[in-house]
Amino acid sequence: MTLKKNLAANFSCYNDRTGDPTKAQKLLSTSYSFGNDFYNFDAENEVYVRFVDSNDGTYHGFDVSDEGNNIPNEIKNRFNKNGRKF
Repeated sequence: MTLKKNLAANFSCYNDRTGDPTKAQKLLSTSYSFGNDFYNFDAENEVYVRFVDSNDGTYHGFDVSDEGNNIPNEIKNRFNKNGRKF
């Protein structure tokens, strides 16, 4: 698992309600990779976010519930619920 830094991307979703991708870019740039996806925790909205490469130069980011096995334990162990990274 690696921390993604300086990863600039276009987004197909997960933009601010105003359409501003700044928050999504920050979440992606500081995300952790697991398999082919990238994960982060959006502390403002108290939800995990998974980014998937759409294979066309864009990333699709979406909220993921932490119930069940939706979030790999390796990712959950990196965050507590206030978004602090370990």
